[in-house]
Amino acid sequence: MKFIASLIAILLPALLLIGCLNGGSQRSSSAYDGSWSISYTDKALVVDSATVSCAETYNPLALSILNGSGNIRITQTCVYTTAAVSGVSPATSTTSSNSYVIGVAMSISGVVNANVNGAPITGQCASPTICSAQGTGNSLGLAKQ
Repeated sequence: MKFIASLIAILLPALLLIGCLNGGSQRSSSAYDGSWSISYTDKALVVDSATVSCAETYNPLALSILNGSGNIRITQTCVYTTAAVSGVSPATSTTSSNSYVIGVAMSISGVVNANVNGAPITGQCASPTICSAQGTGNSLGLAKQ
C-alpha cells in the first residue's frame, strides 16, 4: 500500500505538469490557423453618382486565426467626390467613417462562417490559404500570410 501511495505521489505532479505544458486541454490546431490579411467590402458604400476612395485601418493589423476562429476590427474612412456639372452644381466632397467588428470561424472542411457587426455571412475556402464569404450587401476576402 505504501508503494502505491508513493508511486501516486511521484507520478501525479508529473502528469499535472505535462497537462499544463500541453495547454491544459485537448485543443487541436486547424490547417487554417495563422495570420490572415483581410478585405471587406460594404456595398452600401458604393454610390453610382460619386467617386469613392476609402482607406482602412485594422486592429489588430492582421486577422489571427487560432483553433479555427478569430476576430478583427476594421475602420473604413471614405471620401465621396461628385464632379461639377457646368452651370448646374459645383463639385462636392464628403467624408464618412464606418467601423466593422468581424468574427470569423473556419471549419476543417473549409466552410467560412463570419459575423460582421452582428450580421452573418458565409462562404468557402478555395484552399487552406484563400477564403471568401458573401452576405446581403457585403463580401469578405481572406488570404493567409
